[in-house]
Amino acid sequence: MRDHSYYFEEIVLGNSLPALTYSLVKNVPIVFSKDTPPHPFEFFDPHLDLSIYNTQNLVTEVISPTGVEEEGANKLEVWNKVIFKMGLRGLVLFPFKKDSLRIEKENTLRIVEGSSLINICFDQLVVFDGQGVEGLQVEFDGLHQVIDWINISSGAKQKKDLDVIRTGNNFVNEIRFYSSPRTGNSTYKDCAAISYLTSDELMEVDYTDTFAKFEVRRLMKNVGLKGTANGFYEKYPNKERHYDIRLDPTKREINKRTKNCYSIEQNQSIIFDRRSEEEILGG
Repeated sequence: MRDHSYYFEEIVLGNSLPALTYSLVKNVPIVFSKDTPPHPFEFFDPHLDLSIYNTQNLVTEVISPTGVEEEGANKLEVWNKVIFKMGLRGLVLFPFKKDSLRIEKENTLRIVEGSSLINICFDQLVVFDGQGVEGLQVEFDGLHQVIDWINISSGAKQKKDLDVIRTGNNFVNEIRFYSSPRTGNSTYKDCAAISYLTSDELMEVDYTDTFAKFEVRRLMKNVGLKGTANGFYEKYPNKERHYDIRLDPTKREINKRTKNCYSIEQNQSIIFDRRSEEEILGG
């Protein structure tokens, strides 16, 4: 096995947008751990300055049942741009897929990739996500982010334009409507239901994707959305008939969110940063 050794005063461990933001702001190198991009429906505050990312915070208007709302830049798009920019600046250390990551006693991050063994010595390691890293103990948030992707088979095209429904509940907290890639017609939409569930709730039938589908259909009807048009009533020739809304769940994503992280062997040189990207940008 080939050994390579390097030294950095400070390095960042993680792959989330907060980790990338910290690395960019402080101009310190980063080592990617587990791939943790934002989900496609996360947006910045429209008033936040994003010049550090070399991007404009373009404001988008979205329509909800209560009116028009403003959202800033899409976080997933910014995440992709930042990774590319940091790669060009040489801030991303060993971006290849790693067989293992391990924290050693002597302030060393050890990377194994194929037949190569890479030792990165540091004075300070700032950890944003320790999942999959030997030598770190990860504590997860009690609520997991769950995204149910749902095809709209009847009701994909609506006369009433709507981008989002928010409920304030943990189960189906938010429904996002987006142009369906299945049809090639941007006026036809599918949706994603975003929930926040405990580990126990994930095991219960009442919180499955099937029940999420039922709740999404109920909420769509409550705000006046309808299924596919089906002619007119004979008695009321000006009143349009509609099939029931039909939804087909296609995929469920479960994202465990890191709450805290500890070094198994006490080490003052390892710091876990719990800040969001907005908090880092705010200084």
